[in-house]
Amino acid sequence: MCSTSQPAAAAPFDNGGKRLSLADAMQEGLKASPALKEARTELTKKRTEYQQAQHAVKSQEAKDRSLFAKPHSLSKDLEISLKEPEAKKQLIEAEQSLAAQERKVKHEIETVFLSAVQASLAETGASGKLAEAERLAKEARTKLTYSELAKQESEEAEQKLEKSQSDLKVAGLAAKKARLALGDKIGQNFDKPVSFDFQPYYGSLHQDRLWGFIYAAEKSSLELFKAAETRKLADFRIEITRKLYISKFGNGPTKAVESMFNIQDLDHEAFMAVYENMLTQIKEEWEGFIWLPLPIPKSLIQGEFDGLRYFDDQKYSLPVSMLEMNKAVNQEKEARKSVTASVKQSYFDAKAAEEAYVQALKKRDKSAGEQAAAERNYRFGLLAKDGLEQAITAREQADNGVLSSQFGYLSALSKLNFDTGGALEADYRPGELPYADVDDGLEAIGGAPKQAKGLTGVWTMDQPVPTMTGQFSLKLDKAADKELKADSYAVYAPGGLQIGNTVKLKEPVRHLSFVFGSMDTLLVKLFRDGALAAEARLEGYGSSGVMKVTRIEEDGKSSAGSSSPEPSSGNSEIPAGTLIIGTYMIHRDALTPENVVAAQKTIDTSGQGILYKSEFAGGAWINIENATDLDAISRPSARTVVSAEKVADMKLLLQILKPGEVSAAMPAEELRGQKASIAKELKKNIEEQASAQENGSLQELSGLTERAAELTAQDRLLEALLAGDSKAAAAQLAAIGGASGAGGAAGGGEASGAGGTAGEGEASGAGGAAGEGGASGAGGAASGGEATQEELAASAGELQDQLTTLLAGGGDAQTVDVIVGKLLDAKLKLSAAENGFAETAAALKDAKTMLDAAFDAAQEQSETERAKLYADSSAALEQQIRLVAKEEQAAAREIAEELAEVLQEAGAASSPLLDEWLQRSAEELQQAEKRKYTAEELRQLEEYAELIREASAGEVTPLAVESIVSSDLDFKFDVPPVQIYGNTYIQIRPLLEAFGASVDWDQESATVTVTKDDTTIVCQVGGSIAFVDGEPYELLPSAVLVLGRAMIPLRFAVEALGLTVDWNEAAGTIKVSAN
Repeated sequence: MCSTSQPAAAAPFDNGGKRLSLADAMQEGLKASPALKEARTELTKKRTEYQQAQHAVKSQEAKDRSLFAKPHSLSKDLEISLKEPEAKKQLIEAEQSLAAQERKVKHEIETVFLSAVQASLAETGASGKLAEAERLAKEARTKLTYSELAKQESEEAEQKLEKSQSDLKVAGLAAKKARLALGDKIGQNFDKPVSFDFQPYYGSLHQDRLWGFIYAAEKSSLELFKAAETRKLADFRIEITRKLYISKFGNGPTKAVESMFNIQDLDHEAFMAVYENMLTQIKEEWEGFIWLPLPIPKSLIQGEFDGLRYFDDQKYSLPVSMLEMNKAVNQEKEARKSVTASVKQSYFDAKAAEEAYVQALKKRDKSAGEQAAAERNYRFGLLAKDGLEQAITAREQADNGVLSSQFGYLSALSKLNFDTGGALEADYRPGELPYADVDDGLEAIGGAPKQAKGLTGVWTMDQPVPTMTGQFSLKLDKAADKELKADSYAVYAPGGLQIGNTVKLKEPVRHLSFVFGSMDTLLVKLFRDGALAAEARLEGYGSSGVMKVTRIEEDGKSSAGSSSPEPSSGNSEIPAGTLIIGTYMIHRDALTPENVVAAQKTIDTSGQGILYKSEFAGGAWINIENATDLDAISRPSARTVVSAEKVADMKLLLQILKPGEVSAAMPAEELRGQKASIAKELKKNIEEQASAQENGSLQELSGLTERAAELTAQDRLLEALLAGDSKAAAAQLAAIGGASGAGGAAGGGEASGAGGTAGEGEASGAGGAAGEGGASGAGGAASGGEATQEELAASAGELQDQLTTLLAGGGDAQTVDVIVGKLLDAKLKLSAAENGFAETAAALKDAKTMLDAAFDAAQEQSETERAKLYADSSAALEQQIRLVAKEEQAAAREIAEELAEVLQEAGAASSPLLDEWLQRSAEELQQAEKRKYTAEELRQLEEYAELIREASAGEVTPLAVESIVSSDLDFKFDVPPVQIYGNTYIQIRPLLEAFGASVDWDQESATVTVTKDDTTIVCQVGGSIAFVDGEPYELLPSAVLVLGRAMIPLRFAVEALGLTVDWNEAAGTIKVSAN
């Protein structure tokens, strides 16, 4: 039905055809659209490809576990690691493409529907005019029969009749054309006229809604979505590449490169200098000789993908990935700009159409009044017939103008609604546009207003046991943490199944990695004192993303763990969550990288795969070798369920049902039989080694040495199981699972190659690290008597046990102090070895030396811009060297403070040695801060301090720059910190820029604007109110100007931006930290 007050909305009409509403047309069109059918087919294809990618990754994992597994190049590792994320990206892009295509089809249908209705109304109007022309012509003919004086009137009437007939024909053709176009679009035959059920509508285009339209468009734009997903995948590629580097080469060579990612604005030249230094270290790892037991060049036993060979054709994979990331970031920015520009264009097109509609309505209302006056005057003889006809014609023209402008307005509205993803249609109102409320749209647009951020957080997904277990962690932002006060959380899959346990907020949820599936399908429930406080949806894929948190009102019914089924173990004593991997039975919570690798080595020899006792399936045992999602263990197919009888018949060597508790799972007699078999194989192996050495078969000798080391570890494992020594058994599992073979990472002390790790006086195989008296294997480091990480960890563990025993038995203070000193020394050495601080600093210094040499060369050649680039890069490296030193100091101090806490909790006296160490550490931290400044800078700071004292008549106390210390921020002050009436003030720019914030100063208004992530702070010098994200914040005391520099109270910086501060009265320092 068409119903408005003008002819464009005349009374309902029905020409005997089908009545059709816009909703009906939409429904039919969506069913008939070939583009939508194609999009749905593409989505189905991408779902299948995603499942295919999951199975391909699983298949590769199975291949890598086999006895005939081949080492990978970086290219292959990246292909495997990115296969599933890339398929997932294409899947969600296909989902978004389908939604976008549906919006496009709806817009196209609405466009042709409006055209058809407009044409139909025009035809109706033309038909009405024809009827009126026929009436007038008939009257003129009648008059002509009575008088020749009516001849001219009759001729004019006939001419109008002829024109009306032609106009109706043209209108009919236009209506038929529009009708057929609509029919084609929605799959209907509209050869015959159609009656439309149509009600005009309008929407609000007030300018204050413009940014809302833009934000809606950003959420629905397919191009922006694709650009964002490309950026996310590029970020994930960098992350996975970094992990592959560490896995292959260990922490040693890669530590310096990793440290560069802590820099806020990473300098490419500086990064490349450090990267080239890493490549040099990797190359040097495979230079020199190895003893097997004769000196043999390492290069002769270097594997196909060991050392630099690992990179194959992707030597600069990480730098290239970083450049690709930069490109993706820029493309996302451009896509966002394009969306904004497109919406603004559509919005102002709609505003122009709106104005035309308003003017047409005003003209119609005016002409309607003029027609009414003309009719009144005509009745009283005050107006001639020509004057009345002119008024009627003007009204008709005004009505036609409304018809035309109304549909022009509706078409523009439809386009804007399409561009904004449907942001207007929810507010559509029936009827004419109430033009009295329309704004002109000529106000300044201004910048984008800050959106309400809402409650958010971040999530991360790690794999503590690669390919086997996933570990989900979350962190709420400051606002969410403060508002919710949540203390625990749980993760739920679709269908309400809880994954893992409900845990404390800072603890991870662990389960099998495939269970977590698609992160965007998971729901996190946050609890406070056992009651549901909030729910969070996850965004992103790969290993990290963001959470959108929705607060639940206090009457929320859910409670911690209430949606999860009770874990069932069936009738067995073996708990749900237990796995059988080859001949090992290990509970999910007891899995470690070492025991999983050791277990996987038994799969092929035993013919037994990987089973899981599911808590979701009544304790049933399920084959999970090809599992890709939670359904595999919650809704298992009959072919994957393994009967209890078959499980009972399986040969199991050992079981680990609790972390670290290893025990035998087979009778002692069978264990002894296995020991005898290993002894025979070892004897044969030694004979074959001698033969290989005699024949000069180096590759064979390397493989035999590796096998001998593995057999020895297996023998020791059996011995420990027979003795019931759980600790020794765990150590041997670590030895078996830690050896990565010839394809393992060279160097770094992380993974040994063939032959494992040589002890004192022994020779290692390829990839091992030799201790005192031996030569290093390929990739190892000749330690010259330095203890290995394993030895340091063992020593620290023994000393910790001694200290615990002493404290429990009330040992004398002097003995406690001695043990504390030894334990501190062991832990500090272990920390240094684990973190590679010295190696990182050395690598950074080498890279800086390279850049300094390049700077000198550029200066000699007068290449000013190039010289500045190298100087800036060198400065970035120098800053990073300082941060590494600070990181080492912080790690050491944390160890010492933990020891002090142990003594305090045990009620023991403080350790003089520990107290002295902590005091010395505080002093060293201060001196490190002071060393950043040149002698000239320190002199200038002292002059400023004196000026401050004099200008303030002693009311302001300058502080030494080294009184503000930090273990993770690197900053330098231009003016000294000060104390004013007991409040500490710091120069705002250096500290907050080191924290990653941007600082803008407006000289005219004396206003400072600080932006960090999604937080914006505005404060004015002398003002008592600051604004944090637009909310007023009492700033007492206020910001001040000191020697032309804006300074703010340190406490305000802490509370507003999340810095942490520790006042050390004894040392006279204030420690500022970003963590």
